[in-house]
Amino acid sequence: MKNLLVVDTTWPMNTRTERFTNTFKSKFNCIVCAWNRGRGGKTYPEESYILETNTGYGNPLRKLLILPLFLLHIIKVYKKCRPDVILASHWDSLFLVLLAKVIVRGDALIVYDCLDLPTSRNKIILKFLHWLERKMLRSVDLTIYASRFFGQLYDGNNSSITFENYPPKTLCDKNIEPPSWFQSVLDFDSDTLNLSWIGVVRYPEVLMSLLKFIKQTSRYRLLVFGDGPSLKYMQDLVGDMCICDKVFFFGRYNNNQLKYIYDVSDLVWAAYPTNDYNTRYAISNKYFECSLFSTVPIISAGTMMSKHREIDSSIIFVDESSVDDIFEKLERYDFGKKFKKYEIELFWECQEYKLFEAFNDMSLKKEKFNVS
Repeated sequence: MKNLLVVDTTWPMNTRTERFTNTFKSKFNCIVCAWNRGRGGKTYPEESYILETNTGYGNPLRKLLILPLFLLHIIKVYKKCRPDVILASHWDSLFLVLLAKVIVRGDALIVYDCLDLPTSRNKIILKFLHWLERKMLRSVDLTIYASRFFGQLYDGNNSSITFENYPPKTLCDKNIEPPSWFQSVLDFDSDTLNLSWIGVVRYPEVLMSLLKFIKQTSRYRLLVFGDGPSLKYMQDLVGDMCICDKVFFFGRYNNNQLKYIYDVSDLVWAAYPTNDYNTRYAISNKYFECSLFSTVPIISAGTMMSKHREIDSSIIFVDESSVDDIFEKLERYDFGKKFKKYEIELFWECQEYKLFEAFNDMSLKKEKFNVS
């Protein structure tokens, strides 16, 4: 069985990379090379090589300073495992993987998962990152776009496939026991609706707008599922604004608990700062999950998603920086309307064949192996 090395600059790996790893296990011996910067636990699966540092998250400069250490880690793993294919999750992993391949003089096929666009609010840095990514793409054998809007930004000279964040079938598993908090949330006052934040807690300016809205409204309470670099900021802000009785934190969750999270959610927040280049083109996991579970998502009005589809009554588009706009849209939303699914029900497992077809096309061009 051929070796596939998955490289990610975070641990635990993001959900998408974890799903890719599980998918490719049916065809490859999958080896994980990742970087635990101090947030994840220290229990690692077999066939994994995890670098541990106390670098933390949310500090790009600190990460940049320690990046050479992770490069040395990748080189060490590359030499030991001699992968046939390397899956680089995100552009920074790609940069390190290509350097490691040159240093080791390896011949592995390179697959780039473009799950987020290189982004910066500094225009000079943004131009440099885009130039760097295009240079790197010349050495990539296959690019996987996580959004239907990403491909239009590239010249299409290299092999590519669009594979979005489709929900896995396991999200609908009815045999999973409910989490410990589930009944207590069901017992909340039914006259108040549950607005949920699900996933990485970040974007302080958006959190500020959201909490200001929660302070003003009597119609909603806020449920926060997840953690992240802005969690403490958010918790402190909730205390300073005296809204502890309206905001509830549940911490990190397992993906098999998502069904229950959506069961208790009337609305799900998926509106992020559109002055961020990536946010305008990306599509959140929550976009697909909300359609699957018939839960109303809140999405930024400045995204490509809002511009390339008719405004659907089952989606709320807001200006994420305007408390007034958030208040107006959410206060007047009519929950009496029947929810209309806005995406065809596509599960991750049902789309996996597209990945293997793309891998075969890639390997045939390079006169390598077949993964059928």
